[in-house]
Amino acid sequence: MDKRRIFHYVLIGVLVALLYMAFLIVKPFLTYLILGLMLTYLLHPLYLRLTRKMKSKEKASVLMVLLVLLLIILPSVFIITKLVGQSVSAYNAFKSLDLMGSDTLDNVLAPLGLSMDEMIQQVAGKVKDYFVLTAPNILGSIAEVLLGLFVMFFFMFFAFRDGEKWIKLARQSLPLEPEHRERLFARMGSITSAVMYGQFLTAVIQGSLGGLMFLAFGIPNAIFWGVIMIMFSFIPFLGTPLIWIPAAIIELVQGNYVAGIGILLVGGILVMNIDNLLRPYLIASKDKISPVLVLIGVLGGLKLFGFIGILLGPLLLALLQTVIELFKEKPKTVRKKVSA
Repeated sequence: MDKRRIFHYVLIGVLVALLYMAFLIVKPFLTYLILGLMLTYLLHPLYLRLTRKMKSKEKASVLMVLLVLLLIILPSVFIITKLVGQSVSAYNAFKSLDLMGSDTLDNVLAPLGLSMDEMIQQVAGKVKDYFVLTAPNILGSIAEVLLGLFVMFFFMFFAFRDGEKWIKLARQSLPLEPEHRERLFARMGSITSAVMYGQFLTAVIQGSLGGLMFLAFGIPNAIFWGVIMIMFSFIPFLGTPLIWIPAAIIELVQGNYVAGIGILLVGGILVMNIDNLLRPYLIASKDKISPVLVLIGVLGGLKLFGFIGILLGPLLLALLQTVIELFKEKPKTVRKKVSA
């Protein structure tokens, strides 16, 4: 084995090691980087308009990042303020219930050797201990989210400004024929649009159903809570239940058993599961991809990548399907050239 071949293998080994180390460095921010890329892709037409008007890529990129920042911060502040207000109202309503003075409850609990007063004190103590123990984790999570958002916005500035150069470099680096490269990138764009379209439309439908459910059972501010459920629908599994389960519990505590049980039934059977039925077909309707592939991509992507897997899972499987199709076509092209 000559020295050149040894040097070649050593260089490949160093490259693989560096790629692995680079992945470990990027891994904590991978979700934010992918989300930043998705947002940059969706907002790219608006960025191009701003660039033509302002005649400066840097200024247009800064303006786009500020726009996304405002779209995230302003609704978040409003939602948190409203949630705090609703929580205070629910707490006051719960506190106003005369649970400790109820003779019926005392008569039921007395044979068991239990006291309502003692039970409430124990529950309050456990709740307090839970918040004391989890407070550092909550603060740490908030710090991680803020750092991740900072990285995302910083990355988005360069993605807006230099995104076309990155795509051009990626196209030139792929060891494929020109028409195959164009087809692969065109498919990537169409799949990304289809996935984002499917996720957004699913969230709107799921949140709207939740709002209609609240309206039907007489929950105050039903339209507002419907909008909140649209936003929360993007959170896997826990999305809308974070809103309608507490609402059902509050109704049950206040003695509104029809509304409480009704919300639990409709929310658990319809609202919570509608996304699993709609999402695959909505995404498939925008792109030539099997609904089964979309469903497996969403569920597998969630397990592998977390939240961003909802978008990344179907995208990767659809790209794999496209690459396999390209490999199937290549021998045909070769046979045509040989026969000619």
